[in-house]
Amino acid sequence: MAYCSKCGARVGDSDRFCNNCGALITRGQPSSNTNETVTRSNAGVLACPKCGSTNIRSETFQEQDQSVTTGVSKTKLVEKRHGFFWWLLIGWWWTMIKAVLWVVAFIPMALIRAGRRRKYVGTTTTVNTTKNRIQYHIVCTCQDCGHIWKKQ
Repeated sequence: MAYCSKCGARVGDSDRFCNNCGALITRGQPSSNTNETVTRSNAGVLACPKCGSTNIRSETFQEQDQSVTTGVSKTKLVEKRHGFFWWLLIGWWWTMIKAVLWVVAFIPMALIRAGRRRKYVGTTTTVNTTKNRIQYHIVCTCQDCGHIWKKQ
């Protein structure tokens, strides 16, 4: 049995031209299509690179490669304030005392206010993002000769 040197299809012993692609069949020379790449005929049919058969089974495999996770944190802070009961019981008269002290003792009050630490209450939100690189591999198996190759 002979094979076409252009498309790899089977040709009869008495054929001078390939029935698939029309190329001239050269007898006695080895086929130039002996590498492990996928061979396709002009009609787009997948053919075995070893025997030229079109009886091919292909399987697709998914592979995850190089996952990258990045995180972004956002913090929202709010100055802590006093509640309703503090203002009801203490705050109204304490505000009056502070107003009088600002008028009477401006410099000491300014120094006290500058040195005071403020209390903050807040929440932190972290958002993680994962980027996956997925590759697909197609493995073809010839059902006639059993040859296995990876489609490119």
